[in-house]
Amino acid sequence: MNHSLPGRAYIVYPGIIYDKTRLSSFIPGILLSHVAKLSSLKKLRPISRKTFSLEIQRILNGQHSHLEEKI
Repeated sequence: MNHSLPGRAYIVYPGIIYDKTRLSSFIPGILLSHVAKLSSLKKLRPISRKTFSLEIQRILNGQHSHLEEKI
């Protein structure tokens, strides 16, 4: 990614981004990630901060990510 990025905007739909450093989002994020697998709460799309950063890296490298699709 050391080369310049194209002059393009990217729209991502992450939902709730959670991380251990922020307990106010971590606990609900973990709970929702387990509940979303079982119910219709998939629109909330909880994702960890590490996974989110990897998906953003994929997008910037020109690869497809499921975060670019609106549910």
